[in-house]
Amino acid sequence: MRRNRGVGRALKYAWIEMGSPEDGKALCSELDALGWENLSLYLPRVTDAGTRYLDYDRPYLPIRRRGNAVFILPNAFRDSDAALLQEPLFRMCRRYAGTDMLEKELKTQTEFLSEWIFSPGLQVRSKTEAALTLDPDQATHSANLVVVSGHGSGGDVWGGDIEFGLSLTEPLKWQDPIPGHRSLHPDYILIPACMNVTRQLAEDWAPALRREHPVRGIFGYAAGYPGAEAGAAIMRRFVQHLKKNGGEAPLLEAWAAAHEGPFEERWAALIHQGARGDTLKAWRTGTLAPLGRDGEIRWLDHRRYPDGMLLDQTAVHYYVLFGMGRAEKWQAIFDLNNRTSDYGLFPGEEGELRVRAESPGRLDPGALFSVRFYFWRPQKDGMDLERLLEFDRDWIAAQGIRMELQRDLNPEDGTHHVDGFTFTVDGPPPEGIVRFPYRVRPDAPEYYGTLERPGPNAFGRFWIEIIPPEPFHRNDNYRAFAMLRGRR
Repeated sequence: MRRNRGVGRALKYAWIEMGSPEDGKALCSELDALGWENLSLYLPRVTDAGTRYLDYDRPYLPIRRRGNAVFILPNAFRDSDAALLQEPLFRMCRRYAGTDMLEKELKTQTEFLSEWIFSPGLQVRSKTEAALTLDPDQATHSANLVVVSGHGSGGDVWGGDIEFGLSLTEPLKWQDPIPGHRSLHPDYILIPACMNVTRQLAEDWAPALRREHPVRGIFGYAAGYPGAEAGAAIMRRFVQHLKKNGGEAPLLEAWAAAHEGPFEERWAALIHQGARGDTLKAWRTGTLAPLGRDGEIRWLDHRRYPDGMLLDQTAVHYYVLFGMGRAEKWQAIFDLNNRTSDYGLFPGEEGELRVRAESPGRLDPGALFSVRFYFWRPQKDGMDLERLLEFDRDWIAAQGIRMELQRDLNPEDGTHHVDGFTFTVDGPPPEGIVRFPYRVRPDAPEYYGTLERPGPNAFGRFWIEIIPPEPFHRNDNYRAFAMLRGRR
């Protein structure tokens, strides 16, 4: 095991990779040179299904060396055709237990890792037995930095198949889901993946920073992440900036400075105000300033650096959801079911968008609201609402809802189609809910493609966002997406 060079403690990291490992190789190499330890190397090395590092409690979880670095590799599918990777552990599981058991195992792995990121422990039980753990009473080691990389958006990271990805914000719906988690946490989380540290998601990540012993900061992207060699260059620059002035450059400053040229405006961060001065030197010497769970938290990107936007815990919350069926048959499509094949947008079938406000928010008569749609992410071209949904305009108007389709509500989409609508209500809506019945166009899969039959621009995955008339700080809808499915 490589030990820390120079004065200070040996910091530890873990990298979970769902895509190309080139950026991981670069960062791991830089951290290793500084004396950091890869947490995975505390697992025993075995050669039973190719050389790997064995998590005794999760024997089908691949943890392998790729080049000069060791990664946790839960991804099972290639990007190109969603075919299974030639991973010996997955082949073994499928051969002896069947495909259904393999898929169950993959979901178990990703559910565990989605939680482990926020409580990254490892228990060494003997020379031949060790395992990842969430329990601080069991952990003999833990990671100071956890990195999760791959495709991403809306709080999720995945590889070749989104249905077997990591749902990172799901464990944060409860601030401290297990009491012990309060004392086992990473200092920082790094998410080199697209669209996962956006302004809309800032409050979804915030519970990790509001624990009794909080995560100090989450670094990632509010736009597309280049990955591969371009991502590797960013990671190398990040560490080079961290090392400046004997390791006294602030981490946040180094993260911003690592992004140059076409990537200068893509980065984002969520950080405690009290951690703005964190440096590599203070990290290594164990002298980071203490933080409280109620301290100020700020979200920053290129445009809001260095001051950032203060998160307001009392902000008004507005919601908009896709749903299948109408009236009493309506079933919401949300983050707990939108990856299952029985939920989604089915060609020719009816559904409803539903909008509501959480108290003290209100859907006041005459107030102008906007509902904006994204095809995968704001920067991806091709969102055309008229090719996806047909709204029951007569029914909507009869309820006193004044709805107008709009072009270019999303300024980051280079195409100029209808991508949303505005609405007002004439009176208080029944039960505080505004309903927009629709029918999924039968020919929508021909334009967008489906998960089962991808089109030229990936497949139909749609996000919705509500924009109220007054300034707001939280949007709970950006992660509520729906998948376009095949006809049934």
